[in-house]
Amino acid sequence: MIPSHFLIVGGMRCGSTYLVKLLDQHSEVLMGKPFWPEPKFFLNEDSTAIGKSEYLKRYFPNYKKFKCLGEKSVNYFEMHEAGTRIKEVLPEAKIVIILRDPVNRVISHYWYTKNHGYENRTIAKVFERLKDKDPNQMVEGISMPPYLYLTRGLYHEHVEFYMQLFGHDNVFILILENLVADPIGELVHLWKFLAVSTDFSPNKIEQKDNESLKEDLHLPASLLDRLANYFYPSNERLRRSFGLKIQRWRKPKLLKTFSR
Repeated sequence: MIPSHFLIVGGMRCGSTYLVKLLDQHSEVLMGKPFWPEPKFFLNEDSTAIGKSEYLKRYFPNYKKFKCLGEKSVNYFEMHEAGTRIKEVLPEAKIVIILRDPVNRVISHYWYTKNHGYENRTIAKVFERLKDKDPNQMVEGISMPPYLYLTRGLYHEHVEFYMQLFGHDNVFILILENLVADPIGELVHLWKFLAVSTDFSPNKIEQKDNESLKEDLHLPASLLDRLANYFYPSNERLRRSFGLKIQRWRKPKLLKTFSR
């Protein structure tokens, strides 16, 4: 039997590391190694020429013993060229997307960047104008622009891209807050989507990776509300377009209009 294939394409700082470790425990699933650094195979312009056989050889040893193969590389979410290459090399692949309340995601992203020495500004300064830095401003050793804090929380465009490319039936969207609240229930839906046994529960299911720092919890309420207001139109578009259950995401107390 030829294994099926899926890719966790994002989003960044949305719990994909937690998810991949849950998936890797399933006896019928083989996740591509290493988890870090991620494979990022389809960021390579030559990936279509290199082809499927070499891809499997690099990241999935003994793959014939498994029913389902998966890769996690969150850069694919906003790098649509990578999605096109995935479709060319793995035309029958399924896509898994995990999303998180963009307010929590943007704060986690800020602290991640700061703790790695790439950010000198305070969090208040970064979000003072609700405008990201120039997306062309790169940092050596990082494959994606690191300062697109706000832009990366506007999920709709990227979800729509993968829906159109692979078809709605081949894209599965998890909401991190729902996964944490009801891991068994959410995972059963995922197992069904991947066509693997649903009679399986991972160990250490409550243990989450990449937890936000404690500093995240002590931000001024006014800043949190401004961020919630910024993301609200995008969140509503996402909810209406794809029927996502995002009731656990932060809503602004007072809606205002901000220019993007």
